[in-house]
Amino acid sequence: MNGVSNSDAFVVAGGADNGAGVDLALEKRMPWSGPNLFAGLLFSSIGFVGFVYGKRMSAWKPMFLGLALMAYPYFIEDTVTICAIGLAGTGALFWARH
Repeated sequence: MNGVSNSDAFVVAGGADNGAGVDLALEKRMPWSGPNLFAGLLFSSIGFVGFVYGKRMSAWKPMFLGLALMAYPYFIEDTVTICAIGLAGTGALFWARH
């Protein structure tokens, strides 16, 4: 191929292969795991339903509880804590609908 090796092609394309991205990726631990993402999606979905219910019924308690259920998984890393808060929030949402 016209005298350019793969590593030269990467540098020509504008990148610098110094391994800094790999070092950064190994240094940073991603806080999300499969169960964590699933729990966050589950309780955020329940919160969305609660928000829509509260908005349609003009009830502020389910609407704000739904917003809280949608937002909290972004700030919690531990899966057990996400599940515990989600179950408590879902129970409060069920109780607040009456």
